[in-house]
Amino acid sequence: MTIFYMVRHGETEWSRDGNRYCGRSDIPLTEMGTLQATLLAALLHKIPFDAAVVSPLTRARNTAIPIVKRLGIDMQVDPRLQEIDFGDWEGLTPPEIEARFPRQWAEWTHDPLKTPAGRSGETAKEVFERMTEVLSEYQHCQNVLIVSHTTAMRLVMAGTLGMPFRHYRKLEINTGDVYVLNMTNMAEIKWRALNWLTSPLGVPL
Repeated sequence: MTIFYMVRHGETEWSRDGNRYCGRSDIPLTEMGTLQATLLAALLHKIPFDAAVVSPLTRARNTAIPIVKRLGIDMQVDPRLQEIDFGDWEGLTPPEIEARFPRQWAEWTHDPLKTPAGRSGETAKEVFERMTEVLSEYQHCQNVLIVSHTTAMRLVMAGTLGMPFRHYRKLEINTGDVYVLNMTNMAEIKWRALNWLTSPLGVPL
């Protein structure tokens, strides 16, 4: 069995600003996001990771750096762990998208499996397939750190739990959250949450 520690990157200005969709824009961490990365390093430093695989976007890499530095391991950057490409919706909030692109938004919310986000972006199926490709390639390991993004992670969670992709927004993943995925194979998967950032300053450094 492989245990994947799935980490959402730390806080950015866009994640703090009313869920502004941040796909491929390379937004840095805020001061709080940097603190979250430090606290994640404290939380995870005793786990014997075999690999650390990280999205190439700055917010993910800068979340991972304190973790891998404390662990004393290298990180592998993999573009398949990037956030979904939101297309024309990049930088907008859901209410703004619904107001400007009502038909696209309705189609996406009804069937994201086949509907590209923001007209020119990715479908949920495309994101799920590239993310799970990465997981499959590290099944020979025992403990793997993954640092990625909220929509990408929620789509993996929805797909592996058998939830219709149109309901993925019901899954809440906050910045700095860790979800643990126990995987024997793609048919035998269990999730659990480490909701440690409820009181982040309580984590010992």
